[in-house]
Parts: sequence; structure tokens; C-alpha cells
Amino acid sequence: MEDLIYQTDPVAKTPSTWRNKSWTESIDGYLREAQQLARCVELNRFYLENDYKWEATINVEVVLSSAGIKAVWEKVCRKLKAQDVKALWVREPSKKNHCNYHLLIQDNISKEELSSAIEKAMPDRADIPWHKHIDKINSTYYHYVRYIFKAKVKGFWKGKPVEDKWKHKRLLFKKNLSFKKVGTIGKFWMKPKKVLWQQVKDVEKRIGEGLEQAGMEELVVHVAELTGEPIKDVERTLGYYSDESTIKEWIETIACP
Repeated sequence: MEDLIYQTDPVAKTPSTWRNKSWTESIDGYLREAQQLARCVELNRFYLENDYKWEATINVEVVLSSAGIKAVWEKVCRKLKAQDVKALWVREPSKKNHCNYHLLIQDNISKEELSSAIEKAMPDRADIPWHKHIDKINSTYYHYVRYIFKAKVKGFWKGKPVEDKWKHKRLLFKKNLSFKKVGTIGKFWMKPKKVLWQQVKDVEKRIGEGLEQAGMEELVVHVAELTGEPIKDVERTLGYYSDESTIKEWIETIACP
């Protein structure tokens, strides 16, 4: 059997004066990459003519060498691109040492067309056994994007509330393998990822500065109690729009009943 392509005991965090990055150096670095990319995917969505419509999962059912994994998937991507499929893909190892792929499809394509494109692109099952699943993106979009990256998100695991829902499914590839963790097929990104990430950071800075205004803390509590919305959601909305005259007037009203 080939050596495992994933780490059985990844380090939690590497000692460094810089923030941990990379999908393989540490769990902390993986989570940072996953959260950043998830935010960029969300923002990219707003620049599309058509929303993300389909998600597809492709599971390869045999163990392949690192070079074999790279060669097979590169060929699949070329064939999908030739059929004008535009997608983001995420590669992850399974505990059986196979490779699975999640695809977030950008195109306004039918399920039948997408299924056919994948069938034409993938190897003959007699040579490399595999199976696929295609489903429509729905109201669980936020959680789906974090699922494919195995980003840290609160949720339930085996019926109990947890801080890190995908902790038990998150596997880190070994370092220095010949292939990438994430890639795209066709023109998936509507703006460069660096531009999208800077926009995300600018929004977070604006929210943070807005929440520092005098009286904002009291207003957040008041609005949360009034609407029943979670505190964090209210904070983000009021922080972002803190420069609006109506928000400033509202703060004054709360301060001077």
C-alpha cells in the first residue's frame, strides 16, 4: 500500500512571530486558509451574473500515488474546461487514503449537462473506480462552503453542540506533495483573490471601527432585544452602517430616553 497522503498527528500551531498559514503546516494555518478562502468565495458570489447553482462531489475509490493523483485530476480539469465548466474544486484525503473532490459550480448549467460533463471527463470506472453526487445549492450555502473547506464553524456533532463541527472530518495532506489543495476550472474568480480578500478586510475594519463609537454597545443590546436577532448579527449590521445619520440619531435616543 502507498504511504498515507495525510497527516495522522498534525501540529496544532507552529511557533512563529508570523501568523500560521498553509494548508499543511499546522491546524491553525489550515483553519486560517479555509476561513479566508470561504470569505472570498462568498464575496465572489456577488459579482456573478448567475449564482452558484450546483455542488458536486467526486469520490475516487482506489489508492493512487501522489504523481497519479496529480496526473488524473489535471486531465479531468482540462476535459471539464473544454466543456466550458467553471468551478472551484477542493481536494481532500479520505481515511482510506483515497482522494475526494468537492466542486462548486459557477455556470448556469443543468444537472444533466453537468453530470454528462463529469462522466466524459473522469477516467473509465474499469480503470479507476469512482462515484459522484450532484446536488443543488440551497439555503445552507454558508455552511456548505465551510464544509468543503472543513473550516471551523459552530454546529452539532452527534447531537451535541460543538465549537468546531468538522474537527473530526478534517484531514491535512502531508507536506510537499506534488499537488494542490484547491484550484479552479475555467474563469471562476470574478476578481483576483487578493482583491476580494482586501475587500473582506476593509469591511471588517469598517465594522470594528463602527462598533467603537460611543453608545454603540448599548444600541446593539437594545436592537438585539427588540428584534430577537443574535448579538453578532446586530453588531455587524450596526457597525457597518454606523456612519448613517439614522444610526447616530438612534444612539442619541438610547443615550437620552
